[in-house]
Amino acid sequence: MQKMRTIHKIRLVFQVLGFAMMLSLGALSLAPDAHASSCAAIRDADDRALCRAKERGELSQCASIRDSDKRAYCRGLVRKQSSSCASIRDADLRRQCQAESRGSTSPCAAIRDADQRKMCQAKASGSASKCAAIRDSDQRAYCQAVVRKQRSRCASIQDSDTRRACQSEAK
Repeated sequence: MQKMRTIHKIRLVFQVLGFAMMLSLGALSLAPDAHASSCAAIRDADDRALCRAKERGELSQCASIRDSDKRAYCRGLVRKQSSSCASIRDADLRRQCQAESRGSTSPCAAIRDADQRKMCQAKASGSASKCAAIRDSDQRAYCQAVVRKQRSRCASIQDSDTRRACQSEAK
């Protein structure tokens, strides 16, 4: 049970951090201090590096990620090359990486978790209406904030790391 929660939380963080490169390059124009304030407070070092890589579009941030699946996911997003996703062992994460790096909802359809599937589809299509079907309130708020680029929606997210990642990406 604990392992499933951990896996779910890791997937949630991946979703939270997903699509920054695809949704908006506007985040890249922020001052470095603004980047640091959103990502720096994320407790997990890998998630923090992923947040920074996506926010800044810097491939060098991916190199510090210890988890090989998360590192490949990071490279796929920053490079916008779905071929970088091929080495990801977790099938759902691989599909999400392919969807995000291609900007296509097609790979999302095969994601088993319904909330993750809706999040993937909403981000890939840019349609916030898909977010409404997400059962988890933190994920739903994150999805709406990122897709609509409304940072204020992140305030309702209970998990602090998810909230910070949302604030980083919802610009």
